[in-house]
Amino acid sequence: MGNGRLTHRGGTALTMVLASLVGLVSCSHSSGARTSLTVGFKSNQPGLSALYGDDTRSKGFDSSLALQVFKTDLGYDFGSKLVNRVEWQRMLTNKDVDAVFASISVTDDLRKKFIFAGPYLKASLGALTLRKRKRIPVSKLSSLTGLKVCYVKNSTSEKTIEYDMKSDTSIKSIPADTQQRCLENLRTKNADVYISDVPILAGLYNSTKQNKMEFHLDDTTTLANAESQTYGIALRSDEKNLCIKLDKALDKELQNSSTKWNDFFTENLNGGQQDTSKIDAAKPTETNKEWCNPHSSQG
Repeated sequence: MGNGRLTHRGGTALTMVLASLVGLVSCSHSSGARTSLTVGFKSNQPGLSALYGDDTRSKGFDSSLALQVFKTDLGYDFGSKLVNRVEWQRMLTNKDVDAVFASISVTDDLRKKFIFAGPYLKASLGALTLRKRKRIPVSKLSSLTGLKVCYVKNSTSEKTIEYDMKSDTSIKSIPADTQQRCLENLRTKNADVYISDVPILAGLYNSTKQNKMEFHLDDTTTLANAESQTYGIALRSDEKNLCIKLDKALDKELQNSSTKWNDFFTENLNGGQQDTSKIDAAKPTETNKEWCNPHSSQG
């Protein structure tokens, strides 16, 4: 995770602020009924879940949808803990958090360890390039031939790039520890293109005016072996009842065009511009109920 501070981009009322992200809530009714949860969020993904400047409250699509689903729809009080792409599995397994809402791409390997509510967002592969350089028509490429390609280590896009490299030795991989490092590699021309999920790139692109002036976002990229990802809320395998409740709440948000999902997407991931085609491309039609069942290989 990056440690650099992010510049506040002046979100509007549609950008929900998680007022509950100030501490762990641990109360419950005397009957023993569960009333509170601890949810893990990332702190460095602009547009999805990020801390801006000195703010201690997370903002973004993930944060806003979490508040809507956990608090408004299901009535849970919840606190938060910060997670990253390396530590979230350990924290969930050790019960440091009850759920992780952090742009997690659901894979068969992860389903062997956890169950998931969702999907709540679809993510195709996209590309970010520097505007002032000669335009690279990445959207028309079937490969990354001859390019210096930046990607974040252990990300889903890494697999696509490694696959292409097996058949094309002209591709130069530029692995980075953080998203911000890939942006710096573009600025310094150490990389030609930054490949990642469209929501991640869109969040970065729309997070500051400087980024929108410096970079070009291509959200229609078609690369060899690139598969669309779907994001889910990670839970321990013994949390099936909670998973079912979350799916019901998510279906309510996904299947009704008047719910907050569209607003959260527009404000946080599309620069405040309403675009039906982009909403349709990113919005799942319903949750996958099978994800709430422990994978056959678990245990």
